[in-house]
Amino acid sequence: MNGAIKTLLTVDISRPGVTLGTAIDDRSALGQVSMAEEFIVAASILMRDPDEESRLIRAKLMFIGQSIELCLKAFLLNKGHSREGLRKPPYNYDLKALLEACEGYDDFILAVEHRATIRDIAPPMSAFFFRYGNGEAESFDNLAVTWVPRPQSAFDAACALFSSVSTSLSVGRWGRIHPIPPGS
Repeated sequence: MNGAIKTLLTVDISRPGVTLGTAIDDRSALGQVSMAEEFIVAASILMRDPDEESRLIRAKLMFIGQSIELCLKAFLLNKGHSREGLRKPPYNYDLKALLEACEGYDDFILAVEHRATIRDIAPPMSAFFFRYGNGEAESFDNLAVTWVPRPQSAFDAACALFSSVSTSLSVGRWGRIHPIPPGS
């Protein structure tokens, strides 16, 4: 495989669909950061048109938040945290708790502004807002509202986190993910 990690897709002609198989354990630190990369790439595809920032905002932020969660868990797995421990409170889906655990390590490298953005996206992501919404509004005067960071800010934080964690896992061969320029 020349050092590259590939996802293997096989086709079963007896039924529609494909079988996903990876060359690594998806639940390992390397597997988690590999899956995080897929979510960052998906978000970058949705973000191709900067004039459409509010279009598909939940999908963009869902992919970005999922990538952040997987990167934070990859870092902690690499530090010796157990899979089982990361699937239970206080960590499970709580980005703030995961970030705080990572910040307890001297070699966790992430700019202050990116940490702040992760803290901003943590409440709606941890409450599954991007996946399920926030319920019904009582009336137009009493809307159910949830503040979220701008997708580009969240994307930049996710890319920086991915770059930092993948480098700490010695898988820096992927390099930094950049958004696809408009019109390409």
